Amino acid sequence: MFYPRESGIKSDIFFTNLKTGLGNDKIEVIEMDRINTAEGWRFPHNSKHLSSKVDNNLCLIIDDGSSTGDSLIQMIDEISFYNAKEIILLCFIGRINDHKREFFSRLSSINVQKNTSVDLSIYFVTHWHIPTYYLDSNPLSKETYWLKELINISNTPNNIKRIAKRVLAEIEPKDKNFKDYKYLPKIKGTNLIPKKELIKRREEIGKVIGYRLYQESFEYFNAFIKKYSQDKQLKEENRYKEIELICACFVYEPYLYDKLALILPDVVSLVEKFVKFLLYSFNTYEKHKAYNWDKRDIIHLFFIVFKDDKLIKELTKENFIKLIDFTEPKESSLDYVLYKLTKYFPLNKTALNTSKYDLQLTKIIAELIDLKTPHYDVLKQYSNFISTLPSRGNFTSQLLSLQAHYKKQQEPDLHSKKQQFGHYVSKFSSKIGKLIATINKNEKLLNEDIKEMKKQWMHITEFTTPILNFTSSFPDILTPYPYFELQKKIEEGNLSVRSRVGFINNFVYFINVDFKEVEVLEVMDLNIKQIQEEINEDSLFYELISNCTTNLKDFVDHLIMGLKNEKLKTRHNELLVSDSECSIPEKFSKDLIIEEIIKNMVNHSVLENEIEIEIHNENDNILVILKNDIRPKDYSNSTREGTRCLSNLSDSSIYGFTYIKKESENQFIQILKFKINGNK
Repeated sequence: MFYPRESGIKSDIFFTNLKTGLGNDKIEVIEMDRINTAEGWRFPHNSKHLSSKVDNNLCLIIDDGSSTGDSLIQMIDEISFYNAKEIILLCFIGRINDHKREFFSRLSSINVQKNTSVDLSIYFVTHWHIPTYYLDSNPLSKETYWLKELINISNTPNNIKRIAKRVLAEIEPKDKNFKDYKYLPKIKGTNLIPKKELIKRREEIGKVIGYRLYQESFEYFNAFIKKYSQDKQLKEENRYKEIELICACFVYEPYLYDKLALILPDVVSLVEKFVKFLLYSFNTYEKHKAYNWDKRDIIHLFFIVFKDDKLIKELTKENFIKLIDFTEPKESSLDYVLYKLTKYFPLNKTALNTSKYDLQLTKIIAELIDLKTPHYDVLKQYSNFISTLPSRGNFTSQLLSLQAHYKKQQEPDLHSKKQQFGHYVSKFSSKIGKLIATINKNEKLLNEDIKEMKKQWMHITEFTTPILNFTSSFPDILTPYPYFELQKKIEEGNLSVRSRVGFINNFVYFINVDFKEVEVLEVMDLNIKQIQEEINEDSLFYELISNCTTNLKDFVDHLIMGLKNEKLKTRHNELLVSDSECSIPEKFSKDLIIEEIIKNMVNHSVLENEIEIEIHNENDNILVILKNDIRPKDYSNSTREGTRCLSNLSDSSIYGFTYIKKESENQFIQILKFKINGNK
């Protein structure tokens, strides 16, 4: 008798009982060595040891279970390499596909040594239609990536980020300390999950979504459809047991729902009807339920069953209000609704290509805020967040809109009414100071002060939101700046504008008269002042978007003048550059392009030799070609940060700029290609 190393059946009691059952206590039990690899179990060849055990013996191979069938094939191959009298393989739990199981069961012999064959029998004690997955085919891998991206966005609301972290911890593969998944319905009156019942229903689902379809595989769902298609009185005890168990399988493995929908649309219709009843008539359902459900699991189920077009159709303004009412009394359940909705919003620019429903959902949320529905302050916080995510529209149109947004701040009327961004910041900071003073006196905060602070914050976010929306839609406006400093100031990291806005947003809507955390208010005050510094009209960011083009004639003149100021000799053709412009901010053309080129020339060119500059018009492009002789150098202490900045400019589609460098043994050539008033 053979069994694989580290098998679940390795037990003295097991083998003793098995020998007794076979009526032979003298059967020898042999462990087959195997190694666990990234591709699964592998069995090393051990000829001398196995040969002495296999030859002329009936060989019984025992395995606790098989997920793919690979181990079974390898064990049979190992034994059949010698002169067995007969081979019998017994696998207690088979989780392989139907076509593999059928193939194994049809095998009756196998070739061994000396061109002879021996009888072969393969038996599965049970066969489960519940597959396992290798890591590279994990159906949850896309969700894992999405969760990590959501968590890493600086201004993701804390409650949503907390949910995302919890979900990520649940779905990531685990090696050790594995615990049961706890977010499933419980048996009434207990805290126990109906595991055996769930496994049985998961098996029924597996039968009908597999590769092979058999008539008998549909027996369970035929009875299911018959039962729930009939209008029975709600007095029937545990009427919903079967549909609850099927829905619980979807809660645990959401991707099963779409597979079942392709095979059994009648079942899907019944599940949709049940979920609506569960959500919109929960109090009625409570009397007849078979299991205890957490409301968040029901919300999870709702978003599994209703997705994409179905969700938009189902989630009318009226039904959204019902959904909010359903989440009572826990705000955390509403946070879970918003977490589920976040999947329909683009977290990055690329996601805009596949996002189809964000505009409709944004509109519904805005309408609910205007209606001041329950917890509208939570909706407002969420609205502030999604408004900073990437949006549609080309670079030019969004840039013009942002410029107009800043220009509006300069209107005299706003100044006289103290309605500029700076005024709101001052009022907000002043109100925070008053709240801190009140807390320090051990007094309760006044509602009017809290409302006024929230009001000023809403005005502030009206200014900051279009900026963060623009920078998330077009991060290339920030990344070329040296050492990603501008990117860190606006978008990334704990000290960015996005992170600071997120911090204030996480607290400002939840401050009440009993709030006592002075430290939080002090950080809010620090953050709002830093936000103002990074995006006001004196900021580097404003300089970039307000002076967003470069005059190419001035660029060439400044380049040549800069080279001459470094005592470098130049030779150039007639400058045929008109007063045309390109789409590179003047700050970048001066500080990144001209400065980097001049620095390269000073550090690497033969100073005595002339630098050749050629300027050409090519269709709608201006080409500036620089050639210089290279000076030998024993080592380089360059950080290459300047080259990275040029490459980022060149790689972007918004600047209409291409940078090419060519280096030979003695000469270095740089080509600057500018698209005139347009993109590449």
